[in-house]
Amino acid sequence: MKVEILTPKGLELAVEAKTVIAPTLIGEIAVLENHIPIISVLKAGKLTIKSGEKDITREIEGGILEFAKDKMVILLKRF
Repeated sequence: MKVEILTPKGLELAVEAKTVIAPTLIGEIAVLENHIPIISVLKAGKLTIKSGEKDITREIEGGILEFAKDKMVILLKRF
């Protein structure tokens, strides 16, 4: 799936990923390729993006995650 991370500065990251693990208000979720469409509010915690070659893990302060049609957009204050 394509993953884009946007901040007020613009596009911070655009990668292909197999799994995204994100902290939501109701707990941690893992979104895999072909997941059902979802929109979720993110809380402070660790955001992990797993691709075939390497994992990207960052602490985030919160944001919004949207996934549909094998594309994820994550809106954050900073990344």
